[in-house]
Amino acid sequence: MKKNEMSKEIEYEFEKIKSKVDPKLLYNPKFMSLFIKACSYVNQFTMSDRQKHKVSISEDGKKIIITDEGKNELYGLDKDTVISTMISLDGEYITEENSLGILCKETDRKNSDLDLSLITSYENKVYDENGIQITYGSFSDKFPFSSRTFSGNIKGQVLTNLHRPTFGIGMMGPQLPRFYENAEAKFVYRSPQNLGVAYLVEKEEIKQSDSLGKIRSSVCAVHTEYPEELQVLSSEPIAVFDNGKYKPTGKYAGMSIDAVAEIYKENFIAGIESSKTKQYDPEMYDRLINVVSQSNQKSK
Repeated sequence: MKKNEMSKEIEYEFEKIKSKVDPKLLYNPKFMSLFIKACSYVNQFTMSDRQKHKVSISEDGKKIIITDEGKNELYGLDKDTVISTMISLDGEYITEENSLGILCKETDRKNSDLDLSLITSYENKVYDENGIQITYGSFSDKFPFSSRTFSGNIKGQVLTNLHRPTFGIGMMGPQLPRFYENAEAKFVYRSPQNLGVAYLVEKEEIKQSDSLGKIRSSVCAVHTEYPEELQVLSSEPIAVFDNGKYKPTGKYAGMSIDAVAEIYKENFIAGIESSKTKQYDPEMYDRLINVVSQSNQKSK
């Protein structure tokens, strides 16, 4: 998404912060589309008693936070909602993290003392210096509250480590927040050395349970319609984690995971040539080709 596709309101917000943004963040090929999407994300709900979304930037220019809060009419007027996007710079990488929290009244609980629930949803995406996505993480939960113990500061609950997990770069999945009840977490990672293969981990995180939640780990092919985005074909994994190692499945059963990964590396390169990215974003296409060419040279 280009600057000329901004609404007048978003363009006004951008002009206010442009001079304060760290150049590495500002000139990352993905930054502008992330900023436009972030402003649209926080305005996705129709809310009453809302505060106009607030755009703030850190003193070093490496972090932009766009936040809105109010009563979410989509879920009923009693649903206090906070919604936020943070765009940040970490070395050469930029991160987009979306946070959503909705406070709901419960009417069907047996324990009438626990009459509130905080529904939370977090999404984290990391892009390299070329604007190519290398990780995806998500975490969602529904946490029960007593109205006597809830402070009323929903922003403080949703946007701190009380309920917000910490996402990492590389193979590190989300680190658990201080409070959670029965959460679901997902993490996907791919290496610049092979953009066509991604490692997917899905987990259940159950509080106050003696048993471990379910953990599923697999290797998946990356969709090549928009190859710069990390969209995985998870319904048909090319390998599953079993007895301490990844074992290829289907027609590749019995082969080594390294050999299968090389096949999908070549498939990915072919997919770039027929992608919509090549048609609609030739600059990103050139960057993708450059990255896969460099990875091929290093592997020789």
